[in-house]
Amino acid sequence: MKHLSALILLAAATAFTASAQTVMKVKMTSGETTEIPVGKIENVTFGETSEPEQPEAGRPVDLGLSVLWADRNVGATSEFDPGIECGWGDPMGEKTSNDLDDYPCPLPPENISGTEYDIARAKWGAPWRMPTWEEVYELESKVSAASGYAYGTHYLKAMAENGNEIYFPCETEYQGKYWSGTLHEKHTTDAYVLYACPYQARFVNSHNSSDDTDHARRCVKFMVRPVMDKITVSTGTAEDITANSAQLVGTVEDTGQGVEVGFLYGTSQNLIKEGTRIEAGSSRGEFNIVIGNLAEGTTYYYCAYVEMGKDFYIYGETESFVPLHIYNIGDFYPSEQNRKGIVFYTEDGGRHGKVVSISKNAFPWFDAADIRHDCWNLYEGSENALVESDMAEWCKSFGSEWYIPARGELITLNDVIGIVNKTMSDNYDISEYDGYYDEIYWSSSQYTLTSAWAVCISENEAGVPLHKGGWYGGLEKTQINWVVAMKKF
Repeated sequence: MKHLSALILLAAATAFTASAQTVMKVKMTSGETTEIPVGKIENVTFGETSEPEQPEAGRPVDLGLSVLWADRNVGATSEFDPGIECGWGDPMGEKTSNDLDDYPCPLPPENISGTEYDIARAKWGAPWRMPTWEEVYELESKVSAASGYAYGTHYLKAMAENGNEIYFPCETEYQGKYWSGTLHEKHTTDAYVLYACPYQARFVNSHNSSDDTDHARRCVKFMVRPVMDKITVSTGTAEDITANSAQLVGTVEDTGQGVEVGFLYGTSQNLIKEGTRIEAGSSRGEFNIVIGNLAEGTTYYYCAYVEMGKDFYIYGETESFVPLHIYNIGDFYPSEQNRKGIVFYTEDGGRHGKVVSISKNAFPWFDAADIRHDCWNLYEGSENALVESDMAEWCKSFGSEWYIPARGELITLNDVIGIVNKTMSDNYDISEYDGYYDEIYWSSSQYTLTSAWAVCISENEAGVPLHKGGWYGGLEKTQINWVVAMKKF
């Protein structure tokens, strides 16, 4: 702070020569006067005072408990540094009095955790806070402990079942005490404490102690070990999936303020080691982000996360999706440039469906009427096992995934034949590809041992099927009818 009086004194002092009796007198705001021999002063500069740099907040550690515990104390620069020792309810850790009314007031609240009186919240910011008495008891009850000595400090190490551990520095080998944020329920002059005892290599389970180790007068100076609430994050179902992009969705518990969230994604299920991390900003609920440059047909894994501290994350469940092209009825398959067929049926928003071949041919169902076949499925031609025949051989020429359609699949094609035929007429010379007009087509579904189901596919000039729902009947297998191939995607 600049002091005008000090500046005037300095000006007066410099008017004298440096002699034994020449001094600069500085009167402090406290009322004290300091005398400095002018001969010992090289120069005087004035400037704004700056606050000493505060140690950074600690890192949260998951001990498998209801809250995350910090890896160090408030004011500490390392795990073994005791940090600030303060009275209960002193948010800046600067009070030195023994007056209970100062900690923090004559009628203190029952719990100061996360309030204006919480030194963890004041020094480290939200979501850090002092632990409640219940959280202290949970720690005492559910972790194992080991004692040690390092960097000139006795400590008690808390070891969780999940393999994580943190250190509690202690004042002596016999004790280290930490404030909770909870006022004692009977003795309001006191507040509950966490009692670490390196000598006995244990946390003194204060709930079961017969002495008064579980509480202390509020003016006593103890250490503080912050905690933060665990935040629940869940991974949602990917949306708007295309051949090379998708929208990832997650939800984070609303804590009343935004938290940093994001996703891990990649083609390996080991996302933490091999996944790509992408930040989605700050959220108080549902969040999402679109990722691109994906490989069509490849399985991608992803999970939502919330960032709890530097290099510390809580992850949601791992989910997966496959980037696929979105098809509409009448589209070429697999693409406009590579025409293998035309889409006539879709599901799952166009990601899956069925395709009919662009070309067709004419064959008998089979040339020996007495041959038995296992072809009784009326709705899934891929389930019908055709024996060797000209029709079956022709279908194989399209690839192993193609098949002769069942009766029900031909009926489905008939009901959208106007759309399919328009795609063909818009893109081909109709003399070469004459479409599916008023023709009878073999299905792969048997009617009897000597006959099979055939379906008439037709439309009028307006592109409307003449027989909505299909006209079909059983015909002798030796008859020659049109045949098309189909494929699922």
